[in-house]
Amino acid sequence: MHRQKIRLLRQLSGSGILSVLPGKALKLYLLLLVSAERIGREETIDVQTMRRALGHELTRSQLLRIGAALKRRGLATLRAFSRPLKPGGHDDIWCFRVLGTRGREADGRRKARAPSAGRGR
Repeated sequence: MHRQKIRLLRQLSGSGILSVLPGKALKLYLLLLVSAERIGREETIDVQTMRRALGHELTRSQLLRIGAALKRRGLATLRAFSRPLKPGGHDDIWCFRVLGTRGREADGRRKARAPSAGRGR
């Protein structure tokens, strides 16, 4: 697994995409990459871990915006898994998936698309 992460970072650094990410988006991406057990598999992370890495003032809406930026660039997906259980969101859990280069799965294949109706004969 470590080799996959290293290979992914090398590919991304060569593409220059990491240099155009805002600071918090880059930090979150690296945190998700380090936290991931497998590239391309949905996993969970608690909001406290993200706040320790990105700042304790981090809000839910900021996380959603950062997650949207990562998704637009084909790097990762991030979504809220649960509602905050305590004031301040201390038990809030989020789902994430680190994607391969440009949204590809870990083995290099593109995600399967549903066949289009009316194509071909």
